Amino acid sequence: MKSLLMILFSLLVTGVFAQGCPPQTHCNFDATNPHIANQPVPPVYGIGFDRSLLEEYEYVRVREDLSIYDAPDGEVVGSTGLGFTFYSVEEIDETENWVRIGEDQWLPAETLETEIKVSRFAGVGFYHPPSIPMGWILFHLHAAEYPGGEPSANNPFLYRFTRINIYGQQDVGGYTWYQIGENQWVHQFNVAKVSPIVRPAGVVTDRWIAIDLYEQTLTAYEGNNPVFATLISSGMGMWPTREGNFRIYLRFPVTKMSGSEGEIDYYYLQDIPYTMYFDGDIALHGTYWHEAFGFRKSHGCVNLSVTDAKWLFDWTRSAGSYTNSGYQGASVYVYSTGSF
Repeated sequence: MKSLLMILFSLLVTGVFAQGCPPQTHCNFDATNPHIANQPVPPVYGIGFDRSLLEEYEYVRVREDLSIYDAPDGEVVGSTGLGFTFYSVEEIDETENWVRIGEDQWLPAETLETEIKVSRFAGVGFYHPPSIPMGWILFHLHAAEYPGGEPSANNPFLYRFTRINIYGQQDVGGYTWYQIGENQWVHQFNVAKVSPIVRPAGVVTDRWIAIDLYEQTLTAYEGNNPVFATLISSGMGMWPTREGNFRIYLRFPVTKMSGSEGEIDYYYLQDIPYTMYFDGDIALHGTYWHEAFGFRKSHGCVNLSVTDAKWLFDWTRSAGSYTNSGYQGASVYVYSTGSF
């Protein structure tokens, strides 16, 4: 979808195009879209988050290369390495101020970042297939009163992750503006849109997952009907998420991931919840170290909130089968509705 550079640019073009469609001129858009009164909110319900699920693990972040000890004030048995590193807390020795991260593996607590807040964001289920696109607001904002306009305090303040309907759109200066209410318009870069698609050829399971890399959204289907949608973070830059038709082939309730050891982009992530591999070492999985959902941020995997990953993990459980070549799970269709 939108890179952070594109997003920053969008904040500038909002002002540039502020005179693109001033109120006193005749503009080619429907200011009183009839869908607004008929469908004031998307036909969805929040799946909610389970506090105990989010508190099941406690994590710490390591920001430097630290020695690992076999006991508090014990002998050095290894090191963490320098990179993007998170460990699960197995035990805390509050008296000595040490944290155990594994069997006979301890780190001094004073060197760790301990305030890791797991995102409470959660996707939505559909009451019925939507007749118009829906989506999420990606930034705190006021909508403009017309396409290309500046944010207007006359419109309600919308928080990030607000769910909206998209009633229409208008191009201004090469960019698309979405109508999300009466006299409420937002730039396309401020929205992650969900538009249900026709079941692609090659999708062979009744339960299947579609991932739109441009919009950074995921939609789950049963047959031809969308039943769930959410925001994701897919691969960025040097580590893109590959488009294509895949099958989940390996599942872990919890696992670890690491890569690029000794390199500048080294990472070590312990106890990643609800992991579903579908394209080599690329997986859908829960993410506790950020909540930048709606933006590309990963090394190729499809990052989900922990709540959403648990929902998909359970939902796809019965979608697979075993063959002579091994486990074949739910179909995963990865595509892009735009260029970034």
